[in-house]
Amino acid sequence: AACLILLSTCFRAQGDFDAAVREAQRAVDLDPANSSTPLALGGVEYGRRRFDEAERAFKRALELSPNLIAATLGLAAVTYSKGDMEETVRLLKSLLKRIPDDLAAVTTLADVYMAQGKPKLAQDLCQEVTARHPDFYSLRAKLALIQIQSGNINAGYTTANAVLKDKPDDIATRLILADLFLRSGLPSIAEEHCWKALEVNAGLVAANKLLARALLDQGAAQRAVTGLEPLAAALKDDLDTQLLLSVAHGRTGGFGKAEAWLKKAAAAHPESA
Repeated sequence: AACLILLSTCFRAQGDFDAAVREAQRAVDLDPANSSTPLALGGVEYGRRRFDEAERAFKRALELSPNLIAATLGLAAVTYSKGDMEETVRLLKSLLKRIPDDLAAVTTLADVYMAQGKPKLAQDLCQEVTARHPDFYSLRAKLALIQIQSGNINAGYTTANAVLKDKPDDIATRLILADLFLRSGLPSIAEEHCWKALEVNAGLVAANKLLARALLDQGAAQRAVTGLEPLAAALKDDLDTQLLLSVAHGRTGGFGKAEAWLKKAAAAHPESA
């Protein structure tokens, strides 16, 4: 069963969800009493956005192993995706009673509070947990984002800077600040944070897109084109990249290429045309 689960994981990483489900189901059929088999099946079904099937699989995993953290988190992800916020909160709080300050559970619960329009609960939760665990850098970054999204720009900026003081290569915080400076009309500073993030991960899609926007806002359209073209080749029909390329070519005077990218975007995404 373990080999089938590994094979399923490989297929999932390649984007072949049909094959991933097939192998995960074979693992379940081979070893139905092993909680890791329905857990794997639930993960693949969730990746296919087949939430009812994923929910059944995660519940089966919990029947076999009631304390299985991954299955509880998986089930919470399903109920969140289905819009059942109350059940999601219940599941996460029950997990946190058993395993206080579990990072994944706290992070997801903060997201749920934000989705419910309860930013103070989200902020208080992040502050309480990061006070006990200052090494939870991703949660500190989320706190900064929550503060910014709630209109507490200065607090968010302070929180983000404190993260970077402790962990200068934290990508999430770099991107939060890049977006903040871009929205604040300071694209050159946004560009600096993008480059810092790309030093850690040169292929980071979000950083490359933010960098392109920062360059466009500084009038460096050709540099934006140079950075976006390999991204478009890698992502193929990514709408955001196609539209950015259209804008960038238009600003360099390449109106024919700008039009071509618009047509390509419209063909690939008729719902947005």
